[in-house]
Amino acid sequence: LILIKFKKKNFSVAIQCLETAFNITDSSYLFQPSKPLFDIFIAAEGLPAGIDDFPKPTTEEIQQANNLKEEGNTLMKSSQFEDAILKYNEAIKLNKDPAYFCNR
Repeated sequence: LILIKFKKKNFSVAIQCLETAFNITDSSYLFQPSKPLFDIFIAAEGLPAGIDDFPKPTTEEIQQANNLKEEGNTLMKSSQFEDAILKYNEAIKLNKDPAYFCNR
């Protein structure tokens, strides 16, 4: 319980710092999306309405997605950015691992 209160206090301090730095408050609704971000994400990924979770990838799909991510990383290192993004997109289709979104 003490740890939760400590984390909540730290979170409040972080919010205050950001509000001061960017001269905004939580009443600045201009910066809020028109829909919840999760709904925007679901719509972008083409998930049918009413489905709350993505299908779990198979072991083969996980391995194939990881291979595609690694290919994307290699392409990024050689400045082939467009091709790398395509590899990351393919990996994401197989496995919705957040790491793949970060790479993309």
